[in-house]
Amino acid sequence: MQQKCIERHWTAARLPMVAAALVIVWIAIVASFPANAQPSGKPLRMNSNELRALYSGKTWMWEGGGGYLAPDGRFEAFINKRGEAPTYAEGDWWVTTSGLMCFKATWHLRTSSKQSSKCFGHLVDGNMIFQREEPQGFWYAFRTETTPHPQDEFNKLLPGNLVSAQVARLRAAFTQRPATLRQR
Repeated sequence: MQQKCIERHWTAARLPMVAAALVIVWIAIVASFPANAQPSGKPLRMNSNELRALYSGKTWMWEGGGGYLAPDGRFEAFINKRGEAPTYAEGDWWVTTSGLMCFKATWHLRTSSKQSSKCFGHLVDGNMIFQREEPQGFWYAFRTETTPHPQDEFNKLLPGNLVSAQVARLRAAFTQRPATLRQR
């Protein structure tokens, strides 16, 4: 009888510790999943039709700006972060049969401009999409599942052109000559 009481007491005392340990393990797994996600098994390269459907007609929002990928292949973007010189870009974007989405554009500052191009590789593993800047970037989870997590980069793709007004404002501001240099 005394042994059964000891066993019940020991089990009852241990239950909160086991529950707490399970909660800690669960939190650690959930918190680390998107950041540590890597392709498993045999991920497949996205094809050009999948990439076009993913990006065409959408604005990819970035910190302080974004880039619009028009259905006709035009690309326009701007960045206007506090404390940095504003810039806008105009160029083209395209997809490849080898799973790349690329854009090439001229980025304009007030007094200069520079051409730049970037390509991003894409893999599909089940419902997950992985992305990396090519050729040497690290793979990261772009979309973690069919219903994306709030922190997924996928959520920064928004329908429509959300940058053209800001690009037009910057273009106009950069092409205006200062009043002291205007001819009379």
